[in-house]
Amino acid sequence: MAADPAETIEIPAEVRSNQAATIAPETAQQALQVAQSYVIDDDEMYAAAGEELRTIVTKSRQLDELRKSITAPMDEAKRRVMDFFRLPLERLQEAERVLKIGMGTYQREQAAKAEAARREAEAAAERQRQEQQRLDNERRAAEAAAQAERDRLAADAQAKMQQAIDTGDAKTMAEAEQAMAAAASVQAAPVEQPAQVVVPMSMPVVPMAPRAAGVSTRTVWKAKVTDKPAFIRNASGRPELEAMLKVDEGALNKFAQATAGKAHVNGVTFYDEPVVSARRRAG
Repeated sequence: MAADPAETIEIPAEVRSNQAATIAPETAQQALQVAQSYVIDDDEMYAAAGEELRTIVTKSRQLDELRKSITAPMDEAKRRVMDFFRLPLERLQEAERVLKIGMGTYQREQAAKAEAARREAEAAAERQRQEQQRLDNERRAAEAAAQAERDRLAADAQAKMQQAIDTGDAKTMAEAEQAMAAAASVQAAPVEQPAQVVVPMSMPVVPMAPRAAGVSTRTVWKAKVTDKPAFIRNASGRPELEAMLKVDEGALNKFAQATAGKAHVNGVTFYDEPVVSARRRAG
């Protein structure tokens, strides 16, 4: 059989001098045993249980008043100590908050500058790449034009040479030979180019995050609901999100009381239950 709980409660030093307080565990245990022994199966037992209930309520109120008479001085002492330290602690917390906000702001600014520098470096590299591409295109276009001119002159010289052979005319033959030499001597038109453009292939150096001795920084992701109906719709059927939709049962019970359970809400069952109350005995 389990030991009586009243026998295992240690009596605090602050209570030992008050006899009514020291016997409180035993008195409460006896009241519990009496209540557990009741079998309410007729009007007479119901009335007797009501009387016992009033007795228990009276004892409970008296015991609570006794407790407060003992703890009130302790509570008052604690209140004075808490009040004494409240303002200094609030100022220290505010000082901590101000510095953390300032340091966090500086870190974000430095990160934004580093990101801007990275993007600018990438944009500059892209501009250099495009400029290099333009120069390469101009060079290839000039080479193609020179080749087309050589081909034209060669074709013209070949035609004159064939004419000279067909006619046996020395003058035409000389002209054909000169045309052939001229075609062979045509070179690509020089294209003025600046020094080779070097496109950086690596990312720019990003400054290290600022540091302070004894201070560490970590990134914490947070979220806030900006459209509650949309969030509720999105959470439907997703257990990991549904767990975040906490029902305010206190407010729901007030709604049930105000509507006397006549309202209809999908997913909610309205029900009534008797609540028994008893007045303490006078005196």
